[in-house]
Amino acid sequence: MTEESTEKTEKIQLEGIIEKDKVLIPDEKGIEEFYKSSYIGTIEQSNHDQEILVLNAVEVLLLCERKRVLLWYDNDKNKT
Repeated sequence: MTEESTEKTEKIQLEGIIEKDKVLIPDEKGIEEFYKSSYIGTIEQSNHDQEILVLNAVEVLLLCERKRVLLWYDNDKNKT
């Protein structure tokens, strides 16, 4: 889902996991939006040979500073 707010901040909601101080995004659209167009993050392979994008806290802040994306996810699937 992509929308544009009044502050010209692009908001994208993606499936992801917050693990310790990193955000893991296995979503192909997330990899395209964050890594291939912003060159932020690191591509790693999951245990199932799936590409995942790994963002550390500084990289998430960089994306927010650029007003490019708002990243939100709740690990508890019962709440979302």
